[in-house]
Formats: sequence, C-alpha cells, structure tokens
Amino acid sequence: MKKISLSLIALFFATSIYAYPPFDFELGARSSAMGGAYTAVKGDIYAVNYNPAADVEPHQAAADFSFGKNFINNASMFGYSGYWDEYQLTGFTGYIKGDNHKDKYLNLSGAKHHQFSLLPNYTHIGVSLKYIGTDYSNESYSDSAIDIDLGALHDITDSLSVGASILNVFGSRFYDFKQSRILRLGGAYEYFYDDYNQFAFSSDIVSSYGKWRLNLGSEYGYLSKYFVRLGYKGNYDDDTGITLGLGWLTSLFLGKLRLDYSLSEYENEDLQKLTVTFNF
Repeated sequence: MKKISLSLIALFFATSIYAYPPFDFELGARSSAMGGAYTAVKGDIYAVNYNPAADVEPHQAAADFSFGKNFINNASMFGYSGYWDEYQLTGFTGYIKGDNHKDKYLNLSGAKHHQFSLLPNYTHIGVSLKYIGTDYSNESYSDSAIDIDLGALHDITDSLSVGASILNVFGSRFYDFKQSRILRLGGAYEYFYDDYNQFAFSSDIVSSYGKWRLNLGSEYGYLSKYFVRLGYKGNYDDDTGITLGLGWLTSLFLGKLRLDYSLSEYENEDLQKLTVTFNF
C-alpha cells in the first residue's frame, strides 16, 4: 500500500465506497477497518448498511464525506438514528459524483425487537427501503432503482450476537445491470478483559455475484476510548486483503464524539476513510 497522506488523516470527514452497480456500498471507517465483517455488529449506525436489523444506539448522527479515485471523485453522506415508540428508525441520504455520473442515494430503515418463544432473549428484525438515482454526464441518460433489504439479529448472550440479512431482495435493474441479491451470515463477540482492555471479534460469510466471500474483523480497545482494528476480506478479487484502522471516542458537550479511520484497498488503490459520529 502507498503511504498514508497525513493531510487526509487530519480531515474530520467520513469516507465511503461507491462501486458500480447500485447499492454496492461499504459505509463507515470502523466497518471497513474490520474487513466488512459487520452483519452481527451492534451500536454503529453504519451497521444498518450490512443488516437492517442492526441494533443501533439511539440518537446517533453521522456525517460522511469521501474523496477518491475510480468510481469516486467526491461524495457526502448523512445519517441519523432514533426511536419512535418501540421502533428503531435509521436514515441515510447522500450525493456521489463520479468520473461520468452523479448519484443521489437514500436509505430508510426500521427495526423492532421481538420475542420468539423458542429463542432466549430478544431478536431484532429490520427492513430497509433504498433508492438511487443517477445522471450520466457522457450521455443524455438518467436512471434510478428501488430495492429493499431484510435482516435479523439475535443476542445469544450479552457478549455474543449472530445476524443474517438478504440485501437487494428484488434484484432491481439499473441501467444495463441487474443487481445481485446478497446473503450475509455473521457473528460478533465482545470480551472485556478488565476495566482497561476490551476486545471485539467478528466474522461474516457472504454470497454475492455467484461467489462465497469471507470477512474477518477484530478490534482492541483501551479504556473504551482508544481503538486499534485489523480485518481481512477474502475472495473479493482486487479488494482481497488486510484492512487496518484506528478509533477515538471522547465526551463532547452533552454527548459523545467518535472518530474512526481506516485504510484498505479498492481496485488496487489505497482507500482511506474517516468517519465522524456523534451520540447525544
């Protein structure tokens, strides 16, 4: 990998991937640093992108600005998660400008806890409605697509969770491409060694575009404030390999501010991300 630009590390923005075809997003620096193994991860607003049933912390806002090569020149994403009665509501909206296209993206998700008689603890069940519209600069043409995601997440214990999701249920057609359905199965485990040291591990198997893929993630936290992350993506063609990341959590005003940075590879280019999340 090329050297990391220090100026990019200093930016208080989030970076995300847009990869043609539509809805093929990887959002959030923490998820990217953990190799995209995020189907059973809780707490992070960007986990909804991998599983609409992700159990997100309430009143969480995120801003996401990206700059990169290939399909991304610049992009911005904004997200918010809150609660209405017993329903968890999460939304993302964004704008993406590529080499030859401009995209408008919207994701609205809803989730609810449910108690199944045969399972201990509650199960989180969720659905996402997604829209993307694109204008192509190299020809007089525009296109749009709508699709949904379905997911479930179950806490086996306070530390161990399992999740499953089906993304792009309808396989919406977009321009000359039919979006593939994606099946994700994953698990996540948190381990608090003592008051100072904590660990998190996650793994996913993903079926997409006729391939089975593997995602592995790990995180070490010190004082629940400083974080180091390592992940791996397997069988993703040019994107296969090691992912790295850092995180920092601090109190700010009446809430908590979290900055997450990641370094991964996308189409043989270094991809850097910095996510800003505020809980209030």
